[in-house]
Amino acid sequence: MTGCNPRVMMCLMILVIIEGREQQLDKKRIRIKTLLKRLHINPETALALRRGELLPEDEEIVEGDTCVIRRTVAGR
Repeated sequence: MTGCNPRVMMCLMILVIIEGREQQLDKKRIRIKTLLKRLHINPETALALRRGELLPEDEEIVEGDTCVIRRTVAGR
């Protein structure tokens, strides 16, 4: 059970919210740039936020974080 504390049976994951849809990542940490690439999102067309604060591409999100991805340009 990756990322789980066996004493309390609680798993910490990274929660990503994109256009109202939630996805959980079974990762301990991931850079925003890598996350966007894995999600096939062009970093020039999206913003990443944690607790309402804008995150630069080189920032890492870690277990327990919630990251909201907001697209800045409508798809064509």
